Amino acid sequence: MQTPRTAGDSIDLSALPQIPGLRFRHFRGEADLPGMLEVATASDGADRIDTARTLDGLRASYQALTHCDPFADMVLAEVDERLVGYTRGWWKDEVGGALMHLHTGFVAPAWRRRGIGGAMLRWIEDRQRAIGLQLSASRPQLFNVYVTEGELARAALLESAGYHIERHFFSMVRPNLQGITPFRLPDGLEIRPVVPEHCGPIWTADQEAMRGHWGMAEPEAGAFDAWQRETADSRHLWSVAWDAATDQVVGQVRAFVRDAENARNGRLRGYTEFISVREPWRGRGVARALIAHSLQTQARAGLTESALEVDSGNATGATRTYEACGFETTARNKVYRKRL
Repeated sequence: MQTPRTAGDSIDLSALPQIPGLRFRHFRGEADLPGMLEVATASDGADRIDTARTLDGLRASYQALTHCDPFADMVLAEVDERLVGYTRGWWKDEVGGALMHLHTGFVAPAWRRRGIGGAMLRWIEDRQRAIGLQLSASRPQLFNVYVTEGELARAALLESAGYHIERHFFSMVRPNLQGITPFRLPDGLEIRPVVPEHCGPIWTADQEAMRGHWGMAEPEAGAFDAWQRETADSRHLWSVAWDAATDQVVGQVRAFVRDAENARNGRLRGYTEFISVREPWRGRGVARALIAHSLQTQARAGLTESALEVDSGNATGATRTYEACGFETTARNKVYRKRL
């Protein structure tokens, strides 16, 4: 985060909506984080989102923002100086595609359907249009918003503003880690314990494998170093296949655990995520073997269930692979898009 504004500059949205004591303002810095956490947590509860947010996690994410200046790219709504909602925008450069303008927003349940969300949406769109003009006058540019199945009010707001569903993503859960069917890797491939020296080849292989997938963005400067720091505590759960003859990474599953979420929900769930196989080895059962190995690893670590999310339009047939590994669809989430 940059140097905070001393007064949290007011934003003139007085025309809409008309609520006594309501005002919109800019982000003030770290002092706003506790109120933002309260609003987001209440919003999650109303929308059946089981993510466990923490103040430390929110602080860390705002210290690592890319393509976003929170002091310019956010609007906060407060009533009688109590935070009731906020929205933030940022952008990413899609591989071989458009410039994508993303935004997220929250309104406390007690203040929904009173025009606050709509006013913030109009503000963030105007802000992102201005950024888009600065970035490029020729490239296609789109608003891109991820909405979970339970966010009915947000979906309705976006649809009323001209957004359309571009893609569905399925949340899937394997409800137990018992009776996991092992799948054998093709001859010549082996799974090796991950050591720090493997991080470079693992990162490079994943970037190559995922480059053609829908919605992928170019990595930011410093992304590899940040990734190394963020994943240090979960590498014991990773399953990475190597070609013994060439000493190259073939495929990977980088599982992890969300401890705060598990504590809040009273469960022991792992996440079987970041699944990729390089193109020359696809269609040979590598992903299935790595997923089975990952589930067994999670079980040995004391976890009792696992979850993942999959693009329903994945060209490699990922959904069928995950179903064969015991995962069941529990939610259907959406990506909404609209041209700037």
